[in-house]
Amino acid sequence: MADLSRAQTQGGSRVGRAVVYGLLILVCLYYLVPLFVMVNTSLKTLEDIRGGDLLAWPRQITLEPWAKAWDSAWRFAIASSRNTTDAYRFGRSLENSASLHWSFPPKGEMRLPLTHYA
Repeated sequence: MADLSRAQTQGGSRVGRAVVYGLLILVCLYYLVPLFVMVNTSLKTLEDIRGGDLLAWPRQITLEPWAKAWDSAWRFAIASSRNTTDAYRFGRSLENSASLHWSFPPKGEMRLPLTHYA
């Protein structure tokens, strides 16, 4: 009797594991198909993209879109770093000029804590 229940449990666990692994494979495919489409499309020529199926293999593999994308990415990175540096320098110059002309807090003013409101 105990052997019969053990066999049923092992068979049930095998089916359960198969279901779990099947679901895991489906979820992995669900998330990996967009990655496949993205990489596959990036290797196609413009004519293949215009006239074809997204999941079809490229007739001719080209790396030209990758070179163009990386070239524009480097240009954008360099331009944005220049703009950031310029903004930082401008802010520091404003801070330095303000600290040369004004003292904080002003010298003749007495500061009191604002604990009571009149």
